[in-house]
Amino acid sequence: MSISPTESSVCPVCASFLPFREFHAHMRAQHPDYVAAQTQKDRDERKAFAKRLAPAILVWLAAVLLIVLFYSRDTAVIIGLIASMWVITAWAGWYAHRATQADTASLESVARECRVCGATMDGVQMEEHLRTMHPEEVRYLKAARAYSFGVLAAIAALMLFLWYLLFPYLRGTSYRSFVQIVTYGTVFIWTGAMVGWRRFVDARHVRHVRRIWDSSHGMQWTAP
Repeated sequence: MSISPTESSVCPVCASFLPFREFHAHMRAQHPDYVAAQTQKDRDERKAFAKRLAPAILVWLAAVLLIVLFYSRDTAVIIGLIASMWVITAWAGWYAHRATQADTASLESVARECRVCGATMDGVQMEEHLRTMHPEEVRYLKAARAYSFGVLAAIAALMLFLWYLLFPYLRGTSYRSFVQIVTYGTVFIWTGAMVGWRRFVDARHVRHVRRIWDSSHGMQWTAP
């Protein structure tokens, strides 16, 4: 398989290198079963997330109102309330993940190619294959996961700090606007960080390890 340095995205199913802008079109055209399974999983996760988050938010808002009106408007208390909102969101996300295990199994059943050596198997077998054949890839994937959570934690800390600085000056409409800015800003910055990693780090990493595999085995994109 020819690998051009301008190709900056890696298909998770066939492990093809693609121009970044063509990734979604490739997935829809070449792997509709994978896209359908991923779409269903995303839809069910959103429903499960909302199922737990919506009532929790109502309780949280009531608690905030009672505390602010009858207990304290101290900045430290407000920061604690905002931090509890992050905890509630994380709990709802954990619940959504647990509630969609059947969708995850369906997604993992789709056959795919190892992005290092080209071996074909389903997603469940791929995890064991990587541990056995490519332990360095497992370490890389753990580092990528740590980066993802680390960036999210850093953004959350930044938003809490901004809230701490600006909360005394927020009133009424400006308060609601700031909440929206914090929420959308967090999602936007984290998504940008993930896209940047996939485009500028992940594709280069896969290109590098694939060339090492091909060189050491004297072949091009063949299964071990």
